[in-house]
Amino acid sequence: MTKKHPHKHATVKKPKPSHFWVVLVISILICAYWISGPFINAYRYPTLGQSYQLLWLPMIISISCLPVYLFVHLNKEHFKFNSAYWIPVIFMIITGLILLINR
Repeated sequence: MTKKHPHKHATVKKPKPSHFWVVLVISILICAYWISGPFINAYRYPTLGQSYQLLWLPMIISISCLPVYLFVHLNKEHFKFNSAYWIPVIFMIITGLILLINR
C-alpha cells in the first residue's frame, strides 16, 4: 500500500518580478548613462570606453521604446495620478531634457 502525499500536486508559484521595478531600474540606468556622458571622459579608461560604446545602441533603442511601453501601461490604468508608472515617466522627461540641453 502506498501512502498518498497530501501536497503531492500542490505547486508553489514563484512571484514574478514586478514590471514597475524593472521599468524603474531601466529608466534610472538610462538616465545615469546619458547624464554621465558629458561629464565623464569614458575614453580615458579603455574598459569604460568599450562598455560605453557597447551600451550606446541599446540605450538609443531603450530611450525610444521605453516611453511607448510606459504610455501603454499608463493607458491601461487610464492615466491615474496615483499610478506608479509616473515615476519612470519623470525620469524619462529628465533624461530628455538633459539630452536637449547638452547637445
